[in-house]
Amino acid sequence: MRNLYETPDFICYQQIKDDYNYEYKKNNTQKILVLSITERCNMFCEYCCYNDQNYIAAPRNNEMTEEIMKKAIDLFYNHSKYSEIVAISFYGGEPLLRKDFVKKSVEYAYETNLGQIIQFTITTNGLLLDDMEFVDFMVKNNFIITVSYDGPECLHDRYRKTRDGKATYNVITKNLKKIADKYPDFFKSNFRFNVVVAPPYNISLLYSFFKDLDASYLDIRMTDRFREYLKHQYGETEFQKESTVDNISLKMQVDYVAQFKRYTFIGKTSTPNVGLGCSFCNPAERKIFVNCSGKIYICERVDEKDDNYCIGDVWTGIDERKISSLWEKTSKKIKDNCFHCWAIRLCKSCFVHEDKIEFNGEYCKNMRRKLQDELQQYLLLNENVECKLILDNVTLD
Repeated sequence: MRNLYETPDFICYQQIKDDYNYEYKKNNTQKILVLSITERCNMFCEYCCYNDQNYIAAPRNNEMTEEIMKKAIDLFYNHSKYSEIVAISFYGGEPLLRKDFVKKSVEYAYETNLGQIIQFTITTNGLLLDDMEFVDFMVKNNFIITVSYDGPECLHDRYRKTRDGKATYNVITKNLKKIADKYPDFFKSNFRFNVVVAPPYNISLLYSFFKDLDASYLDIRMTDRFREYLKHQYGETEFQKESTVDNISLKMQVDYVAQFKRYTFIGKTSTPNVGLGCSFCNPAERKIFVNCSGKIYICERVDEKDDNYCIGDVWTGIDERKISSLWEKTSKKIKDNCFHCWAIRLCKSCFVHEDKIEFNGEYCKNMRRKLQDELQQYLLLNENVECKLILDNVTLD
């Protein structure tokens, strides 16, 4: 299977700036608007990217104004006018610190809507989900709610604390139970969980916890901070074993199996046509992220301090020159490091990891090892009767 991805003709590259389909999608069928409505947070997690001395000395307290919110929604609607379903996501900081602003944003989104179905989403640490009046509002408007929740108390409270160092597990768990009791169907269908795996961890305990919670979706990941810790603690070879958090019990879920087959084009006979390769998106084709100051970025995960990823603002719109500049810069790096790599179509690298990409560097070597393990895991899953049945029924288009 690895040899398949080394075949030169398996992937066809096309400059997105010359691709009419990309231009059409960027200007007419965007799908997701992410609004960073506040930089304030009522927690101070030890592994958070903002938990450094610069942030402690000068906390970021910027908040989005109503003017910026309205201009962002107007711009998004102008670029999504032919999309049947659009998503507007509230991000932070902790967005529930501005519940009234969320309500105003939802009201404005409905008032100016062009006829699309709107899916609202919000990412929260869960401390303020005790406000049942606001929970009622989110249920009424069918919010998808993603809660940062690291599992049982012994795991969660090690790093996820309030600004004054207090544990948060009991408060969040109480809030979740209250919502689940009042809205059991909504809780099962609309709640998601972001889980950070921190060493020393117990995957079996973590998996059992969320299985008992009847969680419908988990995003389990390890931060760069903990990867570095493991490499220092165990050395490079043992790090590969210790950092494999996607164990067999998690991989056998339907969503994972289906996604893997689609993502790797297994079973597809025609040649895939991709832009940059790896997991790089085409900037502003599906999503835009607007920060508190009204600047537009390609994604909420990129570093806002890096102006390369800023592609405009809500007053002047998307700057085609900035997209072109970003494309040229990134495509050169990928051409130099990735075009001859067998893992280019499987690779999970994107703009977030761009500064780490180097073919013979540590990051890329680790990525190839991990992908080779996943290919082997796929073959094992394919021998499982239940998993093979799922795989055979996955559509690729």
